[in-house]
Amino acid sequence: MADYSNLPDFDSLPPVENMPQGCAWGIFDNDGKKDHLGCLNLLTPKVVQEAYKEARDGVSISLNWPNRTVYRSLGGGKPSRTGNKTRVKKERGYGVKFSYNSRRNTIANRRTNSSGRPWVDRYLSLIGSKDLRSRSKWYRRYAPVAGSISARDIQKSNTNLATHFKHGDILLVRTGYTDDLSSASSGDAQEALLNTGAAIGVEGTIATARWFWNHHFAAVAGDAPVFEAVPPRREDGTEGTNGDLVLHSYFLSLFGLNIGEFFDLKALGEHCKAVGRYEFLLTSAPLNISGLVGSPPNALALF
Repeated sequence: MADYSNLPDFDSLPPVENMPQGCAWGIFDNDGKKDHLGCLNLLTPKVVQEAYKEARDGVSISLNWPNRTVYRSLGGGKPSRTGNKTRVKKERGYGVKFSYNSRRNTIANRRTNSSGRPWVDRYLSLIGSKDLRSRSKWYRRYAPVAGSISARDIQKSNTNLATHFKHGDILLVRTGYTDDLSSASSGDAQEALLNTGAAIGVEGTIATARWFWNHHFAAVAGDAPVFEAVPPRREDGTEGTNGDLVLHSYFLSLFGLNIGEFFDLKALGEHCKAVGRYEFLLTSAPLNISGLVGSPPNALALF
């Protein structure tokens, strides 16, 4: 079993030709074989064994947002009651041009990895052995639909909750976005929220990407449609487009850090507050479908 306890920090990652600083390609490669799991490698048996200690109260909470909650697709189109699902995203997203640890276009790389086998076969079989289980943290900031959460905000919340981050943690960020949509009384009320084109999320800057890599999370998830705030802000302060999302590119393509979106975190937040505990065992079992780049997470928080 490889030892990942001494990974280089963001600024010390070895340079990768024609890629920006902070590219983690090759860091998890082993015996000449290209890695396709990225930060999920941090879910070592030791980390999982420690995580099991959090499941001691006999309480389980589903983190899957109900399917028929939203009246129309968040991407636009004809209103319907089909809803938008909680999902976990592996390698493709806004502004992501390359698959993790590969110069292949994300579309071309959907069906096979460098070994020629279907990507999902390798990915999900290893999630099964690792169970995608780890200690998780809880951060709660209820705000309007638009807004951003800085790494400093998260660190401050972590301190206030008397928890501390560990190698291989899975970080959950609650913004209240799905709460707002779920509580809207009609399609028109939801439309008013969605038409702003904005959503609260984590601040999308290189400094934020650096903070996340240096804390070595195994995965991240939130209750908003995009983990980072939209619309993004460019370095000059002007409003950007989806192609300017910084964290999506760094997390999915450069770090191999999986992103969960639209997680239903309301009941979890209420339970954490009631029991005064913000660490728990998290399990997730994505669908076993070849070529998959996104899936309902089938996620549970266990206390």
